[in-house]
Amino acid sequence: MATERILIVDDEETLCEVLKINLENENSASRLKYSSSFHGAMPERISVTGFKNYISCPYTFYLRNILNREEQGAELFELQPEQSGTIIHNVLEQYGRKFTSVIPDREDLNKFIITEFEKQLHAVIGYSINNIAVMQAAEIKKSLEAFINCELAYRQSFKKHEILCSEYKMNVNFAQLHSRIPAQWQKKLPAPPEEILKINIVGKIDRIDICNGNDDLTVCNIIDYKSAKKPQSPADAHLNKKCPVHLSGKSIFAGYDKRGNELYFKDMQLVIYKLLAQFMREELNIPSDIPINCGYFNLPEDISETSIEFFAELDDEMLFAGFAALQYLLTEIFSEKNFWPPSFEDKYGIAGTYFPECDSGDFDIQEVANG
Repeated sequence: MATERILIVDDEETLCEVLKINLENENSASRLKYSSSFHGAMPERISVTGFKNYISCPYTFYLRNILNREEQGAELFELQPEQSGTIIHNVLEQYGRKFTSVIPDREDLNKFIITEFEKQLHAVIGYSINNIAVMQAAEIKKSLEAFINCELAYRQSFKKHEILCSEYKMNVNFAQLHSRIPAQWQKKLPAPPEEILKINIVGKIDRIDICNGNDDLTVCNIIDYKSAKKPQSPADAHLNKKCPVHLSGKSIFAGYDKRGNELYFKDMQLVIYKLLAQFMREELNIPSDIPINCGYFNLPEDISETSIEFFAELDDEMLFAGFAALQYLLTEIFSEKNFWPPSFEDKYGIAGTYFPECDSGDFDIQEVANG
């Protein structure tokens, strides 16, 4: 008879020791249980990005989000991707706060963006930067110049456009959100466990726009800035045809694609943003009778691919599936405390990332799991 695995170690024990649990195979239903006697109370909040981490690998989520174990790596004398992203987001946050309802002309906007960029660059890395950072800064500047072209075209396509808020700090209690969903949704879903009702979901919405087109149709557009190597489709970023073996496919089922293939959630970011906007309109000052769209403002390395793309697949049916998946994931994390097994598709390697004391060259999580 299979027994339940319980992790009772302190933060100093290495993954090499922990993973010497004899799993029958990678599909094992064995679970890593959180031991409050060793690690204190579970957190009472989770970030929007935390759900993506959990879907990707529950054990990595445990290390990063529960134990707060930091990723290990050599310190580099150059801008890291997260620093570049921070600079861009900070610049665009200030832009969104200044030009809320008045669309600036190109010259004024360019001057503002470049001035703010220099300010944010020095705030992140100081005034003494090497040649590598100088080249990286030049690339960021090109991305921001491409943003100006795309942004002006986007805003000028509407008869009236207003940036309702920039960098909205969300902090929504799950019980409050659950109380706002339609009654028919509540009837279809199991009652949420008491442990998850107190959980707050936190994050930042980059931008919320209210747009009135030439057809007099008013819509709310929720925009998330994405500075990455290549542009991302919101659908591709959130949906997957393959369900992770460590999760219940039925519980993170998102719907079907045009060819009838099953789809599963692999990220919850825009889903949560739309749930918040849809059912907490009053708090966000979103009119009650207008549709809500969510999308990415892509700022890739190839500036010719700078674009805005919306998550058209996220209709009412998928939004319900998204809420069901959200409740399931919260239950797995905060009620069931299921953090095992780890994902065997973790291409970066848990050992090298979180446990440098393990010889990652000789460490193979699949090998250990197979005994």
